[in-house]
Formats: sequence, structure tokens, C-alpha cells
Amino acid sequence: LSMTREDLHRCIMLEPLEGQYVTLMISTIINSNPSPELSDYIFSRTGGNPYFIEEMLKSLIKCDSLVWDGSEWLFDKTKSTVIPYSIESVVHQKLDLLSNKARNLFEYVSVIGRNFDFNLLKNITDMNEGYLFDLLDEMLETRLLVETGREHYRFPEDIIRKSVYSKIGKARLSNYHQTVGEELLKLHSDLPESVVEELSLHFYLSGEMEKAVKYSLIAANRAKDAYANEDAIKFYNIVIECLPKSEIEEKETKSIECLRNRAGIYRLIGKKDNSIKDLESAISRSGNIGNRKSEADCLIELSEIYIDKGKYDGARKHIEKALKIYRDLNDNDGEAICSIRFGTICWFSGEYTKALEFYQQSLKSMEKAGNRKGIASSLNNIGIVYYSLGNYSDALKFSLDAQKIRQEISDRENEAISLNNIGAVYMNIGEYSRALEYYNLSLAVSEEIGDLQKISLNFNNTGGVYLMLDEWQKALELFKSSLKIKRAIGEQKDSVSCLNNIGNIYGSIGLYSRALEYYRDAISIADETGNRMDKASCLNNAAGVYIELGDYSEAEELLQDSLRIQREIGDRSGEISSLVTLSYLFIETGKLSDAEDCNNKACLLTKDTESDTHAASVLINRIELHLKQNVLQDMAEDIERLISLSEKLGSREKKGRALTLSGRFLARKKNWDDSETAFSEAISIYSELEYKPNLAEVCFYQGLMLEATGDTKGSEKQYKKAGKVFRELGAKEWIKKVDAKLYAE
Repeated sequence: LSMTREDLHRCIMLEPLEGQYVTLMISTIINSNPSPELSDYIFSRTGGNPYFIEEMLKSLIKCDSLVWDGSEWLFDKTKSTVIPYSIESVVHQKLDLLSNKARNLFEYVSVIGRNFDFNLLKNITDMNEGYLFDLLDEMLETRLLVETGREHYRFPEDIIRKSVYSKIGKARLSNYHQTVGEELLKLHSDLPESVVEELSLHFYLSGEMEKAVKYSLIAANRAKDAYANEDAIKFYNIVIECLPKSEIEEKETKSIECLRNRAGIYRLIGKKDNSIKDLESAISRSGNIGNRKSEADCLIELSEIYIDKGKYDGARKHIEKALKIYRDLNDNDGEAICSIRFGTICWFSGEYTKALEFYQQSLKSMEKAGNRKGIASSLNNIGIVYYSLGNYSDALKFSLDAQKIRQEISDRENEAISLNNIGAVYMNIGEYSRALEYYNLSLAVSEEIGDLQKISLNFNNTGGVYLMLDEWQKALELFKSSLKIKRAIGEQKDSVSCLNNIGNIYGSIGLYSRALEYYRDAISIADETGNRMDKASCLNNAAGVYIELGDYSEAEELLQDSLRIQREIGDRSGEISSLVTLSYLFIETGKLSDAEDCNNKACLLTKDTESDTHAASVLINRIELHLKQNVLQDMAEDIERLISLSEKLGSREKKGRALTLSGRFLARKKNWDDSETAFSEAISIYSELEYKPNLAEVCFYQGLMLEATGDTKGSEKQYKKAGKVFRELGAKEWIKKVDAKLYAE
């Protein structure tokens, strides 16, 4: 006070922080980057007030809403958070500056909501206009309110409103909400739909059940259609709670409809267990009122979640129950949907021919009924089967047809699936830019509708493209992001592909033990869920690591298992990959006739798939085989073709492989200068990519070339470089080859 009297201080009015600076302040306090959800939550409640930000963070941590798990801060906004006493103290100091009339009015204002206009407040209070402005001016002077436009006001910090609101007695609070709701309805009598969200909450909190149900249902359906998922769940919760207490007709039918809608949203955002509970309740209620059609529809929706979770036996039981009901009702559309679901189970189980039969059967039924959504679903699934069988031209045709229909009927959720499937086809035929184009379109739709499952799938698939383009760090980041989402939403079945892909990256950069850990985890989950296709892929990739480690017997055993599964399920694309790996194994172990036989089989299958990626892999083995056999005829043409394919695919790894083979070929021809150039280019590529195994291999072959020219010092230097890397990697057979050169008598 003495400082004030003597004018020894200067008052500085601080403006609230903007959103980006709120995020910066939070990150400084918690020493970590906050999630967007946490930043939005803090900003919306504190209005950017720095003091409130710090106090709110303390309260969140104290209430276990914000928890450090050892690697990151986990935020759960569903947990109740106590308004810190320190903030309440500040609020009440401000309230003490108001007159009694203004303080009483402030209670009403806190009930209306964070934003309100003068006309509504005037109608509610029935006060003289001039007197009401005077009271509002008091609130503006203390910064309890701010003016946002002509006769429009808002709370600068929502936590201020909540602090006052929480102290109002239940009976008075109910009366306030009833009054606000009725006046809001009068004010918007010509278009009540424009304020249904506000009407829903006011009538719910006032105990006016019929009106709460009426406006909450409109708000819920509107939010659902706009993919505002959290809002939709909030309003469906109100309807489901209020319906039993209301006098509305067909309460049970409406409850079933809301449960189904809420279940669909829970599935979309990855809360599968919540979705199952809602559908089980809807099935029971449908049975109680004798609505068999609704019961069957709910059983089908429940089966889809069981398929998502990899529980195929449970899914099949639900589909069989639904099919019986549909047949009793002569519901052809329902029977067709059952065919689609049976087909999906067969596809996941690797029974592709059987799956195709079910999908074609459903397509005929849907076309007969003129059900465009069902037609698109059948076309999409037929495309998936052709994709699995390596028939990429038919896969693309059916996927594009499905996507076109889904776009025309505005089926956004399923359009994202079709876009993703088209991207997958382009990826497998080596058109990576087109693949990224469709994956990005799919991601945009998935993010728009908040579909975590499809966002995760998209991250995984996009990572696969970047891996093929040798941008492994970007790919690894995407795979790990995908895996994190899958684990968060309980998508165990789909995590196999992510684990497999992460293993591939670690194998490529020579972290073999880590790669094998991921493959083992993936194989274990694939066994649990019956995911045979992905299991076969993991077995093949793990075999590749064992080959590099020199454990040939383990590699061959895994490859034979992989091939057996792929042939049983008709996975031609996977069979090509395993045959290529087996051919490489036989080359390494000197079984050249077996290697040639495997590679020829892979070559025949590749012609049917139209895949440049597979063609390049087959060609690499063919050149490798001919080098071992010292058959140099036509090798120059094969190398040129391989370089051309690698450039078409945009794969620097394959170009590096082509240059390595070219260097070896040219060394055999004693074309030393060109051989040196090829090896140097390959080393440059692999150094940039940080692919240690490939780099060490080039150094070894360059050492052989230098030794052949009589440059013993140069060759010894390259052998030592290769040996150092191979020892780090634990590549036993390569270590033997290097040591045989370094320590030869």
C-alpha cells in the first residue's frame, strides 16, 4: 500500500495468452509436448490466463486426470477435476467487488452458458434495460465478463463460470435451467433447431424429460451425421437416461435406436467394449418387444465388432443367429449382409476362394434389391479377395467401382476403406506416387470422421510406401504411430502388420535381434487371432534375418511353414515373396538347382500379378544365381532391366542392389574402372540410407575386385570395413567369408 501511495510501482495489464502460447506454457511446466486435447482443454477453461493455466495443471495432476507413465503425459478428461481453491479464491475476490444485485444476476448468467446475448438475459430477468446494462457494466469492469460484439457477452475464462455455477443449490439451479430453456425456446420459436444443443442441456438439467429427449435426439443425430463423435455420445447419453422417465410413446424403440447409434460411434473411435455392451442391450430389448428385424440387425453389427477383435467364432455365432431370423422374415437384404460377413471371416482366415463365393452371392442379392450401399460393400470385398490372390488388375477394378458408388451416396466411412484399398493395389504394382495419393485421400476422410481404426490402418500402409521408397525413418515413425493407436483401441488383430513392418525396418538396418523380437510378437498374436496371411509374411521376413545371421536350418524351416500357409490360403503375392527368399537361401547354401527352381516358380507367378516389385526381386535372384554359376550371358541386359525397374519404382535400395550386382558382373569381365564406379555409387546410396548390411556387402565385393587387380592394401581396407559391420550385426556366415580373406595364408 505504501508503494501505491508513493507511486513506486506501475500496473501492467496482461492480456490472455493465445492458443499457441498456452501450449508453449504447458510444455514448459510439464517439460514435455502436451497433446492437442490437453492444450484445447486448458485453453477452453482458462481463456489463456497464465495463473489459471498453472493452477489447472496442478489440479489435473492431483486428480489423476494427467498422469506421467514414464514416457509421456496421459490425459483423461473424463475424470472429474476439482476447481483449485486458489482459483476459486481469485473468483470470489472479484465477486466481492460486485453489488448484491450484480452478484445475484451473475448466478443467472453462469447458468445460461459461456456465451449469451442481452435479449435472452433481459427476457429471463424481466429487468429494466438500462438497469440491466448497469449491472453488466459492473461485471465488465471486474473482467468477470467480456463484450464480444453488440450486446453479446462471454466469460473470458470458463472456469470462472463453473466456479460460480457449482455453488448454486440444486432446486434453484433446476429452476434457473427451466427458465432459461423456456425463454430460449420462445426467442427461437421460428427455428428451434438452431439452438437444440442449448435446449437439450437446459431441459435435461431442469428435469423436463420430454423436451430433453426431443431436443437431445435432434442434437445427437446432427452431431453423428457431422462426425462430431464426442458431442453425439453426450446427447445420446441424455436421451437414453431420460427416456425411461418420460411419457414419450415407443420409448423402447427409441432407446434401441440410440443404443445402436451410440455403439456405432464407440466402434468408430475404438471403444469396442462399450460398443459391445450397447449392442447386447439393444439385442435384449429388441427381443423383449418382439422386434426380430432389429434384433437381427444388431446381431450383425455385433458380429462386425467381433471380427474387428479377431474373435471369429463369436462373430460366426452371431451371424448364424441373424441369418435364421432374416430367413424367417424373408429378408433378402439381411441374408445378403450375412453372406458378406461370412465372406469376411473366410478372408481373414485365408479361405479366399470361399470368401469370393460369399461376396459374389451377396453382390447378386444386392443388385437384385437395388441396394447401392450393399452393392458397394460386395464390390469392395471382391476387390480385397482379388488383391489377396495377387490379381491386381481385377482388385483395382472392383475397388474403384466400390469407391465411386460410396462417393455418390456420401458413405464417407466406407469411402475411406475403398480409397485405402486402391492405394494398396497401387503400392503392390509399384506405382508409389498413386498409392500415396489415395492413402492421403483416405486419411483426410478418416480424420474428418474421427475413425481411429482407419487412421491407424492408413499410417501403417503409408509407412509401407515410404519403406519401399527407402525413407525408413519416416516409415518407422508411421508404423509406431499406427501401432500406438491400435494398442490404445484394442486392435490386437491388426497390430500384426505393424509389428511385422517395424521388424522389416530393423532387419534392413541390421538390428537383427530387435527385428526378431517384433516378428515373434507378431507371430504370437497372429496365432491367437487366426491371422494366417500376416503370420506367413512374418515367417518369411524372420527367415530373411536368419539367413543374414547364417542360421540356414531355422530359415528354411520358417520358409517352408510360410509357403505351406500361403499355398493353403491362395496368397500368391505372399508365395512369390517366400519363393524369392527361399531361392536366396539356396543360393547362399550352394544349392543352385533348387535356387533356380524356386526362382522360376516365383517368376511364373509374378507374370500373373503384374507387380514390378516382385519382378525386381525375382530378377535380383536370377542375376545372383547366374553370378554363382558364372553364366554371364544376357546378364548385362538383366542388370539394365533391374536398374530401370528400380528407377520406375523409385527404390534406391533396389538401385543399390542393381549397382552392386553390376559391379560384380563388371569385375568378372575385368572391366575394373566401371566396376569401381558401380560399387562407389552403391556405397553412396547405402551410406545415405544407413543400410549397414547392404553397405558391408558392397565393401566386401569391392574388396574382391581390388584384390583381383592386385591392390592388396585397398582390398584389405574394404575387407576390414565389411568385417567391422558384420561383427556388429552378428552375421556369422559373412564374418567367415571376410576372415577367410583377411587371414588367408
